[in-house]
Amino acid sequence: MRPLALALAACCAASAAVAHELPVRLSDGASWTMTVQRDRERVRQGQAPQALHSQSVSRLDWKGSGTGGVLTVTPQSATASSRDGPEVDAQTLLKQPIVLEVDEALSPVSIVNWAEVRQALDQAIGERVTDSKVRPAMQNMISGLPPDQAAPVLMREMGLASLGQGLALEVGEDFPYADQLPNPLGGPPVAASGRFHLESYDEKAGRAVVLWNNAFDQASASESLRKSMELLVKQIAPDKAADAMKFFEGAKVDRQDACRHEIDISTGLAVRAVCSSTISISASGQSARNVDRWTISQTLPKTNP
Repeated sequence: MRPLALALAACCAASAAVAHELPVRLSDGASWTMTVQRDRERVRQGQAPQALHSQSVSRLDWKGSGTGGVLTVTPQSATASSRDGPEVDAQTLLKQPIVLEVDEALSPVSIVNWAEVRQALDQAIGERVTDSKVRPAMQNMISGLPPDQAAPVLMREMGLASLGQGLALEVGEDFPYADQLPNPLGGPPVAASGRFHLESYDEKAGRAVVLWNNAFDQASASESLRKSMELLVKQIAPDKAADAMKFFEGAKVDRQDACRHEIDISTGLAVRAVCSSTISISASGQSARNVDRWTISQTLPKTNP
């Protein structure tokens, strides 16, 4: 879900004389298409890089009002491939429609039909994930999620698109906010800082461009990493805690996220969003980096007569 600070920033911006409001405006029964292209790269020191490309197309059907409603996401097609041969991606496994409760910006809040979706995912993972270690791990992760936590995990691309929707911003001004993000290795949440920026607003062309970025606070990230490593060492090898902590001394974890949203002013939808997320981890001269890049496109909605 979008941070509370974002809503406060939008509220404050809306009161300014030169603020441009970009609410989502949809007629009940509106339907449109979302296409997602995702490129994922995993780099480990001393190992060959791993890469995955996936593409999915979904139909979105809206029932609701300006304060939120229900969005039914029906998969139309999905493909995934890697440098090492056919691969699977969570977004390409599901053929079951997902009924989402969303807020006024179409940010996912909860999966209404989570029991059916969870069962369909479990079956798809069992049929298509051949790795005997990866398969149960994916199934256990999915089965343990409640519907409100499953929504942002499974519908991450919709969450990314919604970041640029439903805002009120001034052209050329920054709107910062404080945030907390999960540590990718576990442990306490990491303090982070985000920023929204309205790059342009062209009423004649009917388009606005919204920039967003978010990054770990390094002091908070270091402390969270230290605590997560302490807990892990105590659980796995308490007799070697001193040596293990020496290995992790000076370890760093960093996360940088960014998006560029092209907003259709008449509907408030992000017709194009280009996003990236980079997580880097280093310890004792060893390093790893995960990079995800998305290109998300939404057609303009139509309403059946």
